[in-house]
Amino acid sequence: MKRFFVTLFFVTIMGTMTFAQGWRFISHFPDTNLSKGASGVHGLAVDPEGKLWVQFHGANVWDTVFVPDSGRFLRTRAIYIYNKNGTPASFSPMYFFDFGTSRDFYMLGNNGRGLTTDHEGNILVSVFQRMYKIDYRTGRAIRFVNPGNVTLGAPAVAANGTIFIAAVINPQPIRMYDKDFNSLGNALDSVHGFHRSMGVSPDGNTIWWGGYTLRTGIEYRRTDEFSPFTVRDTVLKGFSSESFGWNRKYARLWAAAGSGSDLPNLYPGAVTSWSVATWYAFNPTNRAITDSLKWVGLRDSPNQRPRAIAFSPGGDTAYVGVFGSSTIPSIQVFVNPNPGTNVRYESPNVPSGFELTQNYPNPFNPSTDIKFTVAKEGAVRITVYDILGNIVRILVDDHLKVGQYSTQFDATNLASGTYIYELRSQDVRMTKKMMLMK
Repeated sequence: MKRFFVTLFFVTIMGTMTFAQGWRFISHFPDTNLSKGASGVHGLAVDPEGKLWVQFHGANVWDTVFVPDSGRFLRTRAIYIYNKNGTPASFSPMYFFDFGTSRDFYMLGNNGRGLTTDHEGNILVSVFQRMYKIDYRTGRAIRFVNPGNVTLGAPAVAANGTIFIAAVINPQPIRMYDKDFNSLGNALDSVHGFHRSMGVSPDGNTIWWGGYTLRTGIEYRRTDEFSPFTVRDTVLKGFSSESFGWNRKYARLWAAAGSGSDLPNLYPGAVTSWSVATWYAFNPTNRAITDSLKWVGLRDSPNQRPRAIAFSPGGDTAYVGVFGSSTIPSIQVFVNPNPGTNVRYESPNVPSGFELTQNYPNPFNPSTDIKFTVAKEGAVRITVYDILGNIVRILVDDHLKVGQYSTQFDATNLASGTYIYELRSQDVRMTKKMMLMK
């Protein structure tokens, strides 16, 4: 109870402050003409190759597809996929779900509801009442599921591939699925508030529920995957959050504070004291707000609901999208002006396999080096855990080429004890222990 009031006081006081933005606006993406009649963005995701996936709520004026059953071209929704330089990917736009042997035209009459990158880099797509998985390399659909005949929000994914998804209109449960869409039951049997997106910790044991009509965030937590979720605290008080997104490099969960519809001076009953059309970086360890970025233009307009945020694999480019108008550019790009890299490229030698070496020195105080070898190009993540399995630091979260690398772990602010570090890449998982002695 004491922690609850401390957190509530902290968030309330911090909500009245203005944060210096550490992110610099670069441009609209890919240009200023993307949205034409689609009512804005409903989902953004970045895959391990750095391609940006864009989902609109409705259909752009040029989005038509030939439907064999009707014998006509019909207007449809679409998913756009762009390379890092803004050029379309080879399979963009996606007007239907291509399963290889069949075509699924579910996007034809159903609105887009959110995108997420899963633990393997594939794209999870919410469309009305269905959730699809798309191979990010080819654009081919892998599978889909109907989680309960309800309108869906954006999925959230833990590091082991567990998927969490909930309905827009509640009370409804938060459902869980494994990476193959097999049901794992309910994380929670009933949650409240209109919902667009939520945050889930990498270990899958904490859920940050937005429920944006609640004007606050709720943190649900369990001790392990076999235990039930319970309410731990109220967090992000005053937020009317319609989008969440992890920046793995800096271990921050970014949450949107709300739109112009949530300004108390314009809309009686609104309570937020945060800057609207702004995303804030939330540190789950100490619950501090550490950074922010704000949509440029249409200042505090209800037609800029902050509904999507996604980060590049390296963590220093942010893509944000707004919903509510078909007449404004829908995506903006921000960069971190002071990026830091924690990966050193050591050698281009072609390895025989993945390798994670013992840190040196070990025991160490306060920093140590970790060397690792990448045998196949792709997404690589190195995570440090404490002995209880809590994430302490994400050292590497990048798309790396074949070769030998090193990274440094600085434990200046950590207590003495045993820590575990883990390498994950594609289907590879390696772990080792290290000892911090102060």
